[in-house]
Amino acid sequence: ALFALAHLPMGVPLLLLAALGAGTFWSAIVLKTGSAVPALLSHLLFDLAVLFWLPYVRA
Repeated sequence: ALFALAHLPMGVPLLLLAALGAGTFWSAIVLKTGSAVPALLSHLLFDLAVLFWLPYVRA
C-alpha cells in the first residue's frame, strides 16, 4: 500500500491500482526469495520496458 501511495501525487487513479498490484507482486518476490534484488531487477526491467515502449503507443 505504501508503494501505491507514493504514486498518489500523479493524480491518476488507474496508476494507483497498477502500483498496488505491482507492489504486491514485488513484495511477494521479496518474501519468497528473502532478497530485494530480484524485485528491484524486475522493477528495473518494467521501467525500461515502459520507457522504450510507451513512446510508440497511441493514445
